[in-house]
Amino acid sequence: MSYAIIGFGKLGQALAKAFARSGIEVSVATTRAPESFASTAAAIGPGIIPKTLAEAVKAYVVFLAVCFESHRYVAKALPTSEGKTIVEVTNAYGVPLEELGMTAQRRRLLRLRETLVSRRSNWAGFRAVGCLCRRTETAGVS
Repeated sequence: MSYAIIGFGKLGQALAKAFARSGIEVSVATTRAPESFASTAAAIGPGIIPKTLAEAVKAYVVFLAVCFESHRYVAKALPTSEGKTIVEVTNAYGVPLEELGMTAQRRRLLRLRETLVSRRSNWAGFRAVGCLCRRTETAGVS
């Protein structure tokens, strides 16, 4: 099974560290050339392989660790999602609901969720893969 992390910011690097601790090889990609983040990937571990976005989306399991606005760009690089598992590890918190194309009822539910989330001081936003990431103070998430 092949894995890839699209996005190599704080969350993408935290995921890469979780894979490295488990000894699982994972590709990492951004919109930049792989050489530009190769030293950071090497510092995390030998199983963290920098690739281009086009190469990384060929993996069987793809973790999207990019901001919501970048999803469209990643989707253009993904020829098909058939037979793949795509895990969106961030969320659309703070994105105007109109951009999400939500119905009025769904917008009300999301506003309620945003209100509740904003009151929780330990919200980390790791919905789908919380078990892989450990929240740290250096992640800048509160």
